Amino acid sequence: MSGIGLKRRVILGREVEVEVDDNTVILLDFGDSTFALLHSAFCIGNGESFSGLHVAGSEGALKLEYGRIEVWSRKIDGWHYIEEVPNRLPYVSGIHVKLPEAHIYSDIMHLVDCILNDKEPVISGEHARHVIEIIEKAYLSAKQRKPNTLKQTSN
Repeated sequence: MSGIGLKRRVILGREVEVEVDDNTVILLDFGDSTFALLHSAFCIGNGESFSGLHVAGSEGALKLEYGRIEVWSRKIDGWHYIEEVPNRLPYVSGIHVKLPEAHIYSDIMHLVDCILNDKEPVISGEHARHVIEIIEKAYLSAKQRKPNTLKQTSN
């Protein structure tokens, strides 16, 4: 499911008409009763209600948000613990910490490091292409109002 929740919004002090979906829900079926649910919304204000990453599995669940990881599992004493995670991006220090989107600077510097030191990037171009395929199939599925099959292109 996907659509435009807010038809107009103010960006950098200027009102613009929204041209792309700003509220999308994707359900991925990996077979054998294994699913992933992704929700992305830029139409709900600051995103507080749906922020973070939540992963649930047969052994427990992880919740990553606000600089911490919550672990839930029947296999640990008390079923639950919280681990604080340092808010650190590689290559981001000094004045770069204050950049509005410091993660982009980190990504660029990772690429520079790979080129200068003949290393493979953490994320390959093939992986990025596969992610784009998933996103495109999700938009197609929303438009057609039916599930679409995605061929596995990577392991």
